[in-house]
Amino acid sequence: MKFVHTLSQQIRDKVTGHLRGALMDSEEINREQVYCSLDIIEDTAFAIEAYRTERFPEGLGQRYLWLYGVLQCLVVQQDALRDLGSYFGLKLNPSKDEGAKKVRALRNSVVGHPTRQTQGVENGPIHNSIMRISMKRNSFKRLQASSIGSTIEVVELKEFFVLQDRYIEAGLSLVVDAVVSLASAHVQKYADQSLGSILAWTDEMSAALLRGETREVWRAVEEARKATLERGLETDLIDWHESRIQEALGQLDPKTPDTVEALRGCIRKYQVELSQMDDSFQRQSKL
Repeated sequence: MKFVHTLSQQIRDKVTGHLRGALMDSEEINREQVYCSLDIIEDTAFAIEAYRTERFPEGLGQRYLWLYGVLQCLVVQQDALRDLGSYFGLKLNPSKDEGAKKVRALRNSVVGHPTRQTQGVENGPIHNSIMRISMKRNSFKRLQASSIGSTIEVVELKEFFVLQDRYIEAGLSLVVDAVVSLASAHVQKYADQSLGSILAWTDEMSAALLRGETREVWRAVEEARKATLERGLETDLIDWHESRIQEALGQLDPKTPDTVEALRGCIRKYQVELSQMDDSFQRQSKL
C-alpha cells in the first residue's frame, strides 16, 4: 500500500504548508479530524502491509490475533478515509461502494458479530465460525449457519485486499483533487497582484522620506501585511522585517544618504522575500 503514504503525504504537505490558514478551519479541534484521519489511514496501512508480507505465525492464538487484527484494520481505515473526505465536502461512504461493502461484511462475520450476524444478510441471523485447521495467511474456511442450513466457504483474503486497495486509493485521490481544487481557487483570487509588488520603492515613498515623513513606508508595509494575512500565509517573516524597518526609520535622517539607503535596503530585502513567498504560494495550487 505504498500509494497510501504517497497520497497521504501530498495531502499533509498541503494542509500544513503555506495555505494551511486558507484550507483548514481556524479551530484546532476541527483540524484534528484531518490530522488524525491521515495518521490512522497510514497506521493501518503499515499494519495491513505487515500482515501481507511478514512471516505468518505458527501459534494458533497468534494467527487469530493476526486475522482479527487485519480485518479490523481494514474497516478502521475505511472509516478514517470517510472522515478525512467529509472535512473537504466529500461523501466517501464505504456502504455505497460494492468493494468496500464486501470487506466490511467479511469483517462483521469474522470479527464484528460472528455469533449472530444480522446486518446485510439474508435468511438471518447467520452464525459464523472459522475452521481452525484451515487458517493460512491468505485464506481460511468459514462455517456459516442459518435457518436454511449451513455452508463451508473458502475465504481468499487476497481478493479483499485488492478491493480495499482500490477503494482507499480512489478515495485518497479524490481528497487530493479536492484539496488541490480548493488551493487553486484560493491562489487564483490573488493572481493579479504579487506580494513583492506591494512593497515596491516608489517615487512617492522617496519624496515623503525626503520631507521627513514615514507614512508612505508604513502604508506599504501595512498593505503587505494585510495581503499576506489574506492569503493565509505565516506572519513570522512580516514580524521580523517590520522590526528591521522600524530600526532603520529610527535612524533615518533625510539629509544623510546612508540612512535613507539603509532603510531602502531593509525594504528591498523584505520585498525579495515576499516575492519568494509569493512564488511558493502560487505553486501551492499544484502538487
